[in-house]
Amino acid sequence: MRLKSWPAAVWRYVRSAPLTYAWLAVLLVTTIIQRQTHGRQLHDLLVESSTNIHHLGTDPLYVLVTSLFWIDGRYWTPY
Repeated sequence: MRLKSWPAAVWRYVRSAPLTYAWLAVLLVTTIIQRQTHGRQLHDLLVESSTNIHHLGTDPLYVLVTSLFWIDGRYWTPY
């Protein structure tokens, strides 16, 4: 593969599943935010978007959507 065609090949690959790569980009951003936030503020942020029974009972749609954007743990790369 020539060097000039490499970006085009990557773009075609990403275009084949745009929502997947958009979700991964959002996960990257929220992971960076999560790593920059510490202590009580991080705990409050993660508890607010947690899919625990209380949150699922009070506002299930909001909780399920917001929980898509936060990962449990420090590593983004497995996703």
